[in-house]
Amino acid sequence: MLHLTAGRVGSLVARRATLALTTSSARMASHGHEVAESVDMSQPMYCDRLDTPLPDRPYKDSLTGADKSLKQKEKGPWSQLTKEEKIALYRLAFCQTYPEMKQPTGEWKTVVGGIFIFLGFTGLVVWWQRVYG
Repeated sequence: MLHLTAGRVGSLVARRATLALTTSSARMASHGHEVAESVDMSQPMYCDRLDTPLPDRPYKDSLTGADKSLKQKEKGPWSQLTKEEKIALYRLAFCQTYPEMKQPTGEWKTVVGGIFIFLGFTGLVVWWQRVYG
């Protein structure tokens, strides 16, 4: 069983209290590092994901004059909108369509390449051990 003396407990509590009472910016400045800008993660964010069909906010927040007039037209009957206007309205709310999100990436090539590099390096080590070991 671990037994802490009163001095150890006191120093541990004092260190924890000092760390808790100092701000992180003061601690970082004392070490010569700059403090990074914090991001408010409580605000709604936009992300294209297959499992989240409706993001928290639209893709474009700041609208141009043409976008604003198109949003006014959106409130009317959609049968009067052209196909290009409907696509433009979609692009205001979303960055990618589902087929665009489902397009394959080239990530598998990187993974296979890394595996082959690892196997090649391992083969060189085994060869070195047989020749010089």
